[in-house]
Formats: sequence, structure tokens, C-alpha cells
Amino acid sequence: MQILKHNFQKNYILGEYVSIDESMIKFKGRSSLKQYLPKKLIKRGFKVWTLADSKNGYVYDFEIYKGKDSERDGTLGEYVVKRFVVDLEFSYRKVYFDNYFTSPILIDYLYKKGIYAAGTVRADRKYLPKEFCKSTILLKRGEFEYIVSDNVVLYKWMDRKLVFLLSNFHDPCSTDIIQRKEKDGGKTNVQCPISIIDYNKYMGGVDGADQRKESYSLDRKSKKFWLRIFFNFMNVALSNAFIIFKNRTDSNITYLAFLSSITTALIDEEKVKKTYITCNQFQQKDK
Repeated sequence: MQILKHNFQKNYILGEYVSIDESMIKFKGRSSLKQYLPKKLIKRGFKVWTLADSKNGYVYDFEIYKGKDSERDGTLGEYVVKRFVVDLEFSYRKVYFDNYFTSPILIDYLYKKGIYAAGTVRADRKYLPKEFCKSTILLKRGEFEYIVSDNVVLYKWMDRKLVFLLSNFHDPCSTDIIQRKEKDGGKTNVQCPISIIDYNKYMGGVDGADQRKESYSLDRKSKKFWLRIFFNFMNVALSNAFIIFKNRTDSNITYLAFLSSITTALIDEEKVKKTYITCNQFQQKDK
């Protein structure tokens, strides 16, 4: 695993926008580490914490969840993010994550480490101002409020329901117009803070990686957990290789065509090896 991570990071320069999320390795056998995530594409299996480039889904770092760590500080989400961003300190990259990870303490910590960050947050998260989060003042759709504390901005925006988001780098007053579908199929314009627009735009890096690796997966059914892990990271490696190839060649090749070319090359290489072995055997017999 360490060799794989080293190669992922050695061969790619991480972009400005990064997302951290949970990924899953499909597994239906018995294991104490098996998890259930109903909102994921793969719902049952091994949980993998993943850091990916937001723009193309390149998996830059990962860690298989092995259970609770009694030595960690703070919440599990905070612990995971802090481990991932050690090498990103003072790079001023923009890191996005969802409400499983987000807390005001984490957002402030990242700011002090030279990392911009934003993430949705649960209204009942510890250290959030209760009066602001539970305010009885009704906001109309598209309206929002915010409060600032030191380096952290907390947004409360009304879409179909309230959305809470923390950021340490967005202009709190900056907004734009987005379109939302109505029940009758029509569309309506809604005002939205730029911070939330950016979050929706850049949060999907890990999900994008999952979708690509599952589109033409090499996975095979097995009750052996290590085989499922092997096939998963074979798919991740192929997806990453595809991104690197496109970045370096500006090729318009599709992912399916890329996989086909690799398969053909491996088959041809095996043919050459067999021919070489056969020739050597004949030469030895002649001698």
C-alpha cells in the first residue's frame, strides 16, 4: 500500500482544489471492519478515506479504515483530515469535505496551517453558536445569514431546507445566481453564496474517482477480503494512469479505449515472452 501511495504522489502534482471523502471497497463477506454507507455508490464493504483532486478525481492519498484509534485527538473526521494534509501545509490549496469531517476547530486549525478549507456542517456540531443555528427567524429561499469569528465564517442559507457551511477563505458577502428545478419541471433563479457554489463544484473529486473505476471495473466476486482490496486498487491505479496520460498527451482518448490499449499491450508482451522462451528452448536442444 505504501509503495502504491508513493507512486501516486510521485507521478502527479496535486491541483489547487482538493476533496476529502469516504470511498468504499465492495465486500459482502464476513469482516469486523465491514461498513455500511447508504449514500455511497457502493454501500457495503471496507471504508477508505480518500484525498482526490477535485477537478479530475485523481486519487492522491488513501487510508483503509481499520477501526477506532484510542490515541487520536478530536473527532475521527478531524483526525483523518489532519493526517491527510500534513504535506499540504502552507500550500494554500483549497480543501473541501462534508459534514462528517467539518468542525469550527478543524477549519481554524487548517487556516493556521496555510490551508484554505470549506465544508458543510451539522447544525448541532459542538462549538457552533446555538442561537444562530437554531434561530426562529424564517429565511426565504435564496436568503442567507453569516457570522464571522476570527478566521472562520459560518453560513446559513435557505434552499429547500437550511444549509450550514464553514469556510476560512471565502468573502462572506459574495453571491451569485443559480438555477433550481421546481416540482412542475420549471426552473427558478436563486441567490446563493459563492462559498456554497464552490463547495458543490469541487466536493465531488472522490465520487468522480469512484464512478470512473466502477464504470469498467476489473473486480471479481470473492469471499477473500484481500482479493477485493487488490482489485479495488488495481482499478484506482488504472484510473490514475488514465488521468496522467491525458494530462501529458492532451489526448481525447476515452477511458474504455485506454483500458483496451493497455490490455492489448499486455497480451502482445506476453506473446513476445512466450516466443523468446520457445526460441531459447530450441537453441538449447540444438546444442
